[in-house]
Order: sequence, then C-alpha cells, then structure tokens
Amino acid sequence: MKSSFFTHRDRGFIHYTREDVSDDMLRSLKYEWKAHISVAPEDYERTYDLIMPILTEYASVFKFVDYEDNTRQTVHQQRNLGILNQRHQDFRLFCAGSIGLDNLIDGLEHVYKLTPKQETLYETLKAYLSVLYGLAEKYITDGETPLEQIEQIYLKLIRRAKHLIQSHQRFYNGMQVTVYIEPEFEAHCQEMLEKIERTLLDAGITPGVIHGSDRPLGEYCSIRHPGRDTYHSGLSASSYNPDGVDDPFEHLSTYRPTGPKPK
Repeated sequence: MKSSFFTHRDRGFIHYTREDVSDDMLRSLKYEWKAHISVAPEDYERTYDLIMPILTEYASVFKFVDYEDNTRQTVHQQRNLGILNQRHQDFRLFCAGSIGLDNLIDGLEHVYKLTPKQETLYETLKAYLSVLYGLAEKYITDGETPLEQIEQIYLKLIRRAKHLIQSHQRFYNGMQVTVYIEPEFEAHCQEMLEKIERTLLDAGITPGVIHGSDRPLGEYCSIRHPGRDTYHSGLSASSYNPDGVDDPFEHLSTYRPTGPKPK
C-alpha cells in the first residue's frame, strides 16, 4: 500500500511530507543528513516524472524546487538589493554633507509609491527621522554613533539580500531536489540514490551543477550534513560536514572523481 503525502509550497519549493511523519521528527530532520539531486534545468520536468515514484517509495520528507516561485523570489530580491544600494548611497551622501536630511527623506517617496493611507505614516516617519538626526548630533560617544549604527544596518541588509539571491541561484542549475534522511535510514537512502542515479543515467538526463557545499556521490546525487547543534547554511558552511559527524555514505556506482576530495 502506497503512503500518502502532504504537499505545500513555501519559499521557492514544493514540499512533500509523508502523512505519518510527526512534527517533532520534521523539526529534527533539519539537523540530519540530506541528499540533493542535481540535473540540468532543461531536464527538470522529465526528472520529476522519473524519480517521483522512487522518492515516494523510499523517502518520507523531500522537496522539489519551484522554478516559477524561485525566479519570482530572485527578481524580488534583486529589486530589493537595488533599492537598498540606492538608499545606502544616499545615506552616505547625507553623512558626507552632500545632501540634506530633507533630500534624504524625500528620496524615499520616489523609491516607494505611497498610497493615500500611507501618506500619514510617511509624514510621521519624516518627523521621527528629523528628531533622530537631532539626537545623532548630540550623542557622540566613544562607541558607535547612531549614524554608524545605521551604516551597519544597511550593510547587514545588503549582505542578507545578496545571500538570498545566491541561495535562490544555487537551486537553479542543480540541487533542485532535497531528500531529508531519517536517522538509521542511511543505508535505505543509499539504495534509493543508487536507483535514482541509474534511472536518470538510463534516461539520458544531463547532470546539473553540484554546489561546493555537498560531497558528490555520483553523477547527480550528493550529500551534506548541516551541523549537529548549530545549523550551517549551504552557502556559509566550511565543508559538506562542518561538525565532523560520522559519514555513513559510500560513492555510488556512477561516481567519477573530478578533483580533490571534499573536506
């Protein structure tokens, strides 16, 4: 009897969870091994049809990238980054005395098209920033001034926007499928990945780009561990296994070594 799966879309992915997986198990899987399957974007739809029966037979929790939403999120973050960069540049000109506070605040009105209901809020913000600037002139201490703190906030927001863009792009040319591996089911997963590799290879699917965050097991499949106590994102992790958790996975029969062994 085949298992039933709950499905939902969130943050650029289509998530599949077997109905008997508890909430506690779902939360704990964040800190367990995960496998990725990478194919060329033009073969993505065929890949979905080919491996979905295998995934529903072997896996309990997995997700596919939602290309439409992924692209929409990327475009949104790129637009957001452009706005942040422009506002940051205006802020630096203001700090250098090249433009006045009114110019800085009025510039926001051109960035955001305000509705009539937002105009009152905008006027309140304008008055608040005027007071903030007055306080900033008075509170010059040995530590960071309010303006220096605002500078750091801008830099943090810009870094975050760039990180989100890179994260979405990471799943475009590969890593489109993520399988969350339950503890003590690693051998079961190894068997599944071997079957997926053979199925994709026999169908002539072009492999995608396996990100440096992962250890390749074959032409398409890779694995990584996000960390036992602290979660390390794929973009910032120092290796595929940053906490040095025991790695039970073996290379698949399709594996072809191409460079130095992952850390």
